[in-house]
Amino acid sequence: MKRNLILKLALLALSVFLIVGVTSCDFFSKLFSLLAAPQGYVVVAQTGVGLANATVTLTPKAQIVPPQSDSKTQEKIATNEAARVVLTATTDADGYYTFADVDFGNYVLTATATGYGCTKQIVNVSGLAQYLPSVAALPDDSQLRIVTMWSPDFKDIDVAITYDASYADGSVAAFTDNYQTSTATAGFTPESGATGREKVFYGLTGSTDKADGVSVVSLDIDNRGRATDIAGGPETITIKYIPDAVTPVGTSFTVDDAHALWSKLPVDATNSYSWCGAMEFYVDAYSRSSDTTADDATLVTADGSADAALVVYVMKGKDMLGAYTLPEFTVIDSASILRINTFLLSDATGTQVFQIIPDIRIMNGQSSFRDLGMPEDGIIVVSSPGRN
Repeated sequence: MKRNLILKLALLALSVFLIVGVTSCDFFSKLFSLLAAPQGYVVVAQTGVGLANATVTLTPKAQIVPPQSDSKTQEKIATNEAARVVLTATTDADGYYTFADVDFGNYVLTATATGYGCTKQIVNVSGLAQYLPSVAALPDDSQLRIVTMWSPDFKDIDVAITYDASYADGSVAAFTDNYQTSTATAGFTPESGATGREKVFYGLTGSTDKADGVSVVSLDIDNRGRATDIAGGPETITIKYIPDAVTPVGTSFTVDDAHALWSKLPVDATNSYSWCGAMEFYVDAYSRSSDTTADDATLVTADGSADAALVVYVMKGKDMLGAYTLPEFTVIDSASILRINTFLLSDATGTQVFQIIPDIRIMNGQSSFRDLGMPEDGIIVVSSPGRN
């Protein structure tokens, strides 16, 4: 679906030259500024269809106030808010946009649209008629989603999520042991054949556990890099409820201030938590020339010559809670990105809690992952009403 923008802009610039009669120097200056225009798509995350009439923005990264900045710096930038340079463009009926005359450099790319929230990421504008990563648009419906986007130059990424097919023991010991354990522990490998695990992916797009006839975990869109797909994603997982966890069972525990420091679970002295197990989200590069050839795609190469540049977003409705990427210059065919510990509170609503932990583990065709560490920074906790 990429457009031949260079040819179109060249013809436009030539028309301006012929009609207005500008000097040759002015002509080539105008032509270069047009050809240096970054472009791309805003895409609805559940459907993969372009979103019309979205306002796309590029804000110079240097003008973004870091949250950890001292009060004097924040005040200084806030008082100069009017001087902030924000470039805007509007998407057409296909969700396509283009900017004109953008200086090369690092920008924060995002978009706004009525009824939607959008992903954002830092991009480097550095080439002629450069395609930027697609922006995903999410509806304001409070659903928990994991949205994966990647470079428009990379054909296909497949995502999957696995989880316990039955409700697990909810004891503190089980939670602690499984948080710290190696991947050899049953239930933490991503393979679809793992004992007691179910897998939602392109071969099974909805969980067998359903609520009101709808799968509680679903793959909303499988972007395969076809001519009809917008390049660069999305592939989107929606988690409506904790699978198979209808009522709390097993031993419960409470979270005090000390536990909250590292777990980021909300302190709740009135209600106790029951642990339901862990979900594992991972990605895989996929490419083969025919049904008889082997999958030979690689997400990242050691020499940096190929990189899918994927970004995994955690969204709750229109709100972006976090974004995760893979390490560079490391050979990666497929990898775990997130571990999601699931809990239920023993309150009247059966509140469900998802503790989302960055968990980068590389597989590369092996039967299990190699741990690359599980940092405490970057943990996201999401709460929402459960099923009654």
